[in-house]
Order: sequence, then structure tokens, then C-alpha cells
Amino acid sequence: MTSFHQLDGGRSHPQKGHMLSSKSRGFTLIELLIVLSISFVISAFAVMSVLGALRDGRVTTAYNLTLETMRNTRQLAVDNRKTYFVTFALPQTVQVWRQDQGSPALPPPVLLNTFQLPFDVNFDTEPGIPTTATTTPDGFGTAVSPLDFDQGSGGGGTTVYFKPDGGAYDLAGNVNDGVIYLAHPGSLYSSRAITLYGLTGRMRGWRLYKNNASGTSQWQPN
Repeated sequence: MTSFHQLDGGRSHPQKGHMLSSKSRGFTLIELLIVLSISFVISAFAVMSVLGALRDGRVTTAYNLTLETMRNTRQLAVDNRKTYFVTFALPQTVQVWRQDQGSPALPPPVLLNTFQLPFDVNFDTEPGIPTTATTTPDGFGTAVSPLDFDQGSGGGGTTVYFKPDGGAYDLAGNVNDGVIYLAHPGSLYSSRAITLYGLTGRMRGWRLYKNNASGTSQWQPN
């Protein structure tokens, strides 16, 4: 006698095959989702890295622009035997002027150039930068203002006059020591600074770092 099982032995089981096929498709979909998720995470990190590098590049551009403008203005004063001065205005403006001589009164100064820092970089003192007289760049001031010239007269000055002797002075003719800060707002360790010794006109660049041993922030020459 032929059994029911024997009669059915040569035929496939479509329901069982369908279950296997569904499981196979489900497993592939899960794999695809995992791969996509990993790709999104990697892409996000890559974008953040690129954006961070671009931001750092703009801070460097702003720092170089400020430092070179001051140095070039000093050199103009020495080369041309005239008084040139730089004015800084929050949040991003730098202007270069020439002051001609006249008698009995000085003529109006001549504006030579106006520069703007990159759009996301300001003259800025970020919360968390060192603020004591022993920890600020070259010990100038206590970082109460991003524009802090006229240290000998209480600080807070925003204009530097360069004269033919190469020195830096204020409007009253006093030697003008000072410091200027800039940063990407909200990013403490993007902070840069430039110090000026008025007697010689010497300038020094600084960058803020985190001291991993002490957990504090400190300025180091750039």
C-alpha cells in the first residue's frame, strides 16, 4: 500500500520555502540597515571633522590678518617717516590710517584700508581663558576686554599709533603696551592673542591650550 507520505514525497512544500525566503530577506534588510547606520555615523564624524578644520582655518586667517596688519603698519611708519595707526572695533573690524603733519593743527587722518575678520571669528575673550596678571599673555591686563591696549594707562585702548622710530604709542604719546584677543565664539580653545611691546614695537602671537596635567587653560607662544 502506498502511504500518504510516499505520495507526497516528490512534491515541494511551498509554505516552508516561503518561510525560509522571508527569513533570508529579513536578515539581508537588517544587514543593510546596520551598514547604513555605520555609514551615517562615519559621515557625521567626517563632516564634523571637516567643519572643525574649516573653522580653525578661519581663526588662523583672522589671527594672521591682525598680526600682519599691525606689522605692516609699523613698517610703513618706519619706511615713510610718518605716523600710521591701526584702529580696532568690535566685533570684527580693523582699519589702517595715515596721520600727516600740519601746522598749527593736524589735518584729518587718511583712511588707507579697512579689513574684516572672517564671518565667524570675533575679537573675543572666551569664558575660561586665564584672567590673572601672571597667566595672561606677557602679563598684560586681566582679559577684561578683547581690545586691551594702553596698559600703562589702565588698559582698554583700541588704537595703536606707530611712529618712525618703530615704537607704538597712544594718542597722548605714551608708550603703548597691550594685547588683543580673538576667537570663534563658543570655542574656548580656538582662542588666539597678540601682544605688543610699545617701546620697541615688538609683537608676539599666542595660542590657548589645555594643560592636561592640571586641567587648566594656558597661553603658549604661537
